[in-house]
Amino acid sequence: VRIPLAPFTLKECEQYAIKNGLKLSRYQILNLYMVMGGVALYWSLLDRQLSAVQNIDQLFFNRNAKLKGEFNDLYDSLFKHPDPYKEIVVTLGKHLSGLTRKELLHYTGQADNGVFSNRLEELEECGFIIKMKLFPKDKKEAVYKLCDNYSIFYFKYIKSNSGTDDFWAKSFRSPSIKSWSGFAFERICLQHISQIKKSIGIAAVATTEHTWRY
Repeated sequence: VRIPLAPFTLKECEQYAIKNGLKLSRYQILNLYMVMGGVALYWSLLDRQLSAVQNIDQLFFNRNAKLKGEFNDLYDSLFKHPDPYKEIVVTLGKHLSGLTRKELLHYTGQADNGVFSNRLEELEECGFIIKMKLFPKDKKEAVYKLCDNYSIFYFKYIKSNSGTDDFWAKSFRSPSIKSWSGFAFERICLQHISQIKKSIGIAAVATTEHTWRY
């Protein structure tokens, strides 16, 4: 039996932080969400004595980081034969603007069959990837994009800097991370479409989301 477990929204993360005595501003909550999304396990590991930046180092970068091997543990725990799934995720991690099914098959070398379709569906159901229509609307092709905040952060920073004490504290003001933050914020907006629509009073208006790539 499959039990879909949706991640916390930003609002729910704020409620969780207040309930558990985490003294985090909304800006800090947003920064944590950019890194690890709304995964309840990750939020439960936050230390109330530390700032958001210090918590990120403690969870992901320091030599004794609590989630040092989380990337492999995450996919190994969810899928019986995880390697083909991780291959898809790794490929999309290198092409954040998205890939069509045909392009994914080309880059991964996997067989074009129902098994591959099932892998894409399962990754989408688990919230790791999203299938989006291309803009303009008359384009028939859709692209698959990696949308899991933690996985994207892993490829961008954790993979090459794991074991580097205080990496995030020393680097989070750099131009590279500021640029990454802009794309991460855009992704969070896409993850909160319904909340944004409700906030600006157009919840009842039918809308669709599209992606664009050059």
